[in-house]
Amino acid sequence: MFFIKTLIWMSLIVLWIVAILLDWGPVRDYSIIVLESLISWVEQLSHFGDWLTSQAEQAQQDTNQSQ
Repeated sequence: MFFIKTLIWMSLIVLWIVAILLDWGPVRDYSIIVLESLISWVEQLSHFGDWLTSQAEQAQQDTNQSQ
């Protein structure tokens, strides 16, 4: 089952890349929207990672001060 899902996803990705290379308008426009959303999501994830790191550092400092 995993192999079938992987094969389907790979074929969709290949078709998407071919459509972009052939400059098919709707796919190109949709791809731009998807990439912008992905970039935004990665930025938010990065900010969340920074927040988690600062929280862990703060907890470590609090632990060191209480000892």
